[in-house]
Amino acid sequence: MTIRKKLRAIWDKRFFDAATLYPSSEVATLPARNVQDPVRQRPWRTTGVNNQYLIADLGTPTNPEDVRPAVAALVLINHNLTRHATVTVEAASANDFSNPLLSEEHNAWDDIIGAGEGGAGGPPGAGGVIFDCHRAWYAPNPMRIIYLTSAPLEAKGWWKLSFSDPSNPDGYLEVGRIFLTYFDEYKYDWAYPFGLGGEDDSTITYTPGGTPWTDKCEFRRRLNLGWNERFSDEDLFWRFYFMLMKVGKSSDWVIDPIPDGVSSRHFTSLYGRLQDIPDLSQWAKGFSDLEITFIESL
Repeated sequence: MTIRKKLRAIWDKRFFDAATLYPSSEVATLPARNVQDPVRQRPWRTTGVNNQYLIADLGTPTNPEDVRPAVAALVLINHNLTRHATVTVEAASANDFSNPLLSEEHNAWDDIIGAGEGGAGGPPGAGGVIFDCHRAWYAPNPMRIIYLTSAPLEAKGWWKLSFSDPSNPDGYLEVGRIFLTYFDEYKYDWAYPFGLGGEDDSTITYTPGGTPWTDKCEFRRRLNLGWNERFSDEDLFWRFYFMLMKVGKSSDWVIDPIPDGVSSRHFTSLYGRLQDIPDLSQWAKGFSDLEITFIESL
């Protein structure tokens, strides 16, 4: 039986990555600008855990024809927020959020743990969320995708991301990479085919005396998605092709194959890049067979 799923691609980083950032606090060696860097393991670190924020000035176009896409998603990659933390997203026309144009508060963790994930019985948690003491083992590089529900606003002006996590045992907050942008959505056939794998560049060598020496590298997840897709309209076909041209094999972006599901989402949502550029075929009103392989980025 073929199950139709919706895939969301969060890839356009132009406006947030070019924004001027104003953090509530930052460690000198781990500044806020690190969230605009594709290397997720080099984070922004605050000096406190409560009422921390990051204000981003996305700028305002002077050309009236410069209409930007609407912000619809916030992605926090490699964060250390606990399950009790909250994230608030606000937008304003100036650096004054007393009467914001948009304001939404979200939990720092979503219900991401499905049945059987994490070994026998799954990781200890409540409501599908891992207990904080088990976070490092079951989710060492967590990613939170937040889809905004308010009326969409253009990617311009001032945006404020506020974080409150007073019980965080680390004594600071960290985020390795941030996306604040829109998403593209496509349907695909869940069973045509779907594959999970990984890459591990670790090596083991032995000294002349037989002592093993291990060069351990981080395991990177690999996602294979193939589908026989009749795009709902021709625009979607060309939108997908345009995205492929822009991201290529060198750009890091976020793929969310199961945005509306709990089970398996923890393993399938990835921040990474394409391993190869797939071929698209267009015939019979946009009918296309294709397969993508997505590799997690470090």
